[in-house]
Amino acid sequence: NSLFQRIERVLSSKTETLDSLSEKCGFRFQFDIRRYRSLLTPEQQAILRELFSRPTLQGSVLSPSGRFRVHYDTTGRNTPAMIDANGVRIPGTAKSYVDSVAEIFDHVWDFEKRILGYPVPPSDKGAGGGNEYDIYVIELSGSLYGQTVFNDEDVLNSQRPNPTYMSYVEIDNDYLRYFSRGLQGLRVTAAHEFHHAIQVGNYGFWSGENDIYYYELTSTWMEDVVYDDVNDYYQYLPTYFNETTLPFNFSDGYVEYGRSVWGHFIEKRFGPNVMKRSWEYLSSMRSLPAVDASLRERGTNFVRELPEFSLWHFYTGHRADPANYFPEASAYPEVRPLDFTTFLPPIATISNSAKSLSIQFYQLAVDG
Repeated sequence: NSLFQRIERVLSSKTETLDSLSEKCGFRFQFDIRRYRSLLTPEQQAILRELFSRPTLQGSVLSPSGRFRVHYDTTGRNTPAMIDANGVRIPGTAKSYVDSVAEIFDHVWDFEKRILGYPVPPSDKGAGGGNEYDIYVIELSGSLYGQTVFNDEDVLNSQRPNPTYMSYVEIDNDYLRYFSRGLQGLRVTAAHEFHHAIQVGNYGFWSGENDIYYYELTSTWMEDVVYDDVNDYYQYLPTYFNETTLPFNFSDGYVEYGRSVWGHFIEKRFGPNVMKRSWEYLSSMRSLPAVDASLRERGTNFVRELPEFSLWHFYTGHRADPANYFPEASAYPEVRPLDFTTFLPPIATISNSAKSLSIQFYQLAVDG
């Protein structure tokens, strides 16, 4: 299956990075490794352990707040650089890029902690050179935006079904070949990955097959909360809006990023705190019950809100109504009906099946 194809690509390349993956974020790959580790040979497991070990880079700097230590190289493949308006690396700009990383992560920390009220990731007990949260700047080759890495030896509470972990983040060294290039790509990656660090450090890592979507959905939504003007998530919307027949909790390494529109839906209807409350519940229950519990505090529930969420999908593109539905809906694709049916009074018949928690649209034409 696709998982073992991805594992095989990584194992066969034996590189020090995950640039052979095609997902936005390496979080799902770590999830899959944990889920299927028992099926791998001892040699394959050893390669993966090495792959997920902390990089050894040539230098590091502290962010202005002192909360982050940014690790980087000044020579070789991983050397960071700013890029110009033509998308060309600017020589001699490694320090400028690293300083930007430090300032951006400080901003993300302040926004997600002080403004939104999330807890910060736990200390790594001196790993990486100090108690600061570690950011490693490496070459990711234009596919993987970044990843939040947490290994078995970083577990904080292994007795619970959703263990919590210490972690660190790897990001690209220039964001040269990305949908959002340069510092824009860096900004959304910082917002995305730092929230993964919050998730696994405080709320725990559920390894069941139907929960990974919510980790990615939330982190992708968080990109737009922190950096509303970047809109990197737009690139995933055509696939998502063409595949609304997939269940809400389905993930394939791509569609869940587009499903970040759920966060925009919740934020518009109830404010951003309901998303945070879902994570507070998720520390002791799976994602769907956690979402339901957070909505019940507002006098509704998931069963009631999913049809409303489905309706919002219709009001995009030329039908956009940002005052009442998705705020950025004019930039969203339009859903396509599964079938066209003629309404012959007094009834119209639609015959099909639907997966649970999925969305389907049909177009009716009135005869005469």
